[in-house]
Amino acid sequence: MDFDKIIRNAFMHENFKNLNAYFEREFKKAQRDNFYEKDDFFNPILAKLERIEKLNNDDFEKHKLNLKIVIKKAQENDFEHRETYYSNCLDRLGVMYESYKQEQNDLRVKDFTKQLENLSLENFKRNSVFDDYSNSQISKIKNAVNNVNGRKVEQQLELTGSKTSKVIAEAFRNMAKDGWEYAFSTEQDYNLFTDLLTNFFEYKPYKLPETPIQLKRMCKTKVAKALGEIHKELSNENKLSTDNNYFQLIRVLSHFKEETKDDLYKALTR
Repeated sequence: MDFDKIIRNAFMHENFKNLNAYFEREFKKAQRDNFYEKDDFFNPILAKLERIEKLNNDDFEKHKLNLKIVIKKAQENDFEHRETYYSNCLDRLGVMYESYKQEQNDLRVKDFTKQLENLSLENFKRNSVFDDYSNSQISKIKNAVNNVNGRKVEQQLELTGSKTSKVIAEAFRNMAKDGWEYAFSTEQDYNLFTDLLTNFFEYKPYKLPETPIQLKRMCKTKVAKALGEIHKELSNENKLSTDNNYFQLIRVLSHFKEETKDDLYKALTR
């Protein structure tokens, strides 16, 4: 079975529409021609997608480090040499910074420092056998595979997760028609944040990520409402107004990273 070909054809779907129907057709063909069961067909596809996702993550961290090095070099040299370093930086980061290219000669170090803070895996692409597919694209295909295979993220949590994880999954599912996809760019980001929430409310060790988890645009209000409902349901000790550790955890989300305690409280209780 040529799983690479199946994945490549999935990426060719315009705007990633009708992916569920595509994987249903491919599975029926595999079932008819090769007597495949669901796991025989879908598990290798998911494994390959997760491998590409990991390669993207590794490359992203490497490019982010390159950007830090370029900024440091620019800060240590005369201004007349900085433009060369900036150009170098854009070349190294490739498509990730396509939108930041500017036709001007007075670029500043602070502009690139700000971009470093706002780096997101959502649209990062790398050179690979799969022709530069981003994690956001991979996530859409993984969701379609899980839908057809009958193993959506939320369903998995309900079947195997703790009471805490079920409450969290339900809050994000009810947040909008698209569930967690309304706010999170990738399944990986969603899982990372919900794992943090679960460990927080179950008093287990957790480590906050060094870089913010990037949320999609125009989702701040609904995410805040969901986070308020989660705290109301799961917090047995602290009132929201005094739960500084919860506020600190929420600040790992890009839309809330600069919010004060009072602003967070208002947003979560609106």
